[in-house]
Amino acid sequence: MLELDLVLQDFLDRQYAALPPNERAAFQRLLSLSDTALISYLHGTEEAESDELKNIVNKLR
Repeated sequence: MLELDLVLQDFLDRQYAALPPNERAAFQRLLSLSDTALISYLHGTEEAESDELKNIVNKLR
């Protein structure tokens, strides 16, 4: 999905390098999810199952 690719690329370009290791690991876990789940998290129609993923989703928004 182009929309998702743009959001993720922008995050990588602007914020990823400054993340601590635990947040980088959470971001990697987030990338293993389906596009449908990621879009649902970003749009707020579903909530991520862990606090670490919720934190990363909030940063992506």
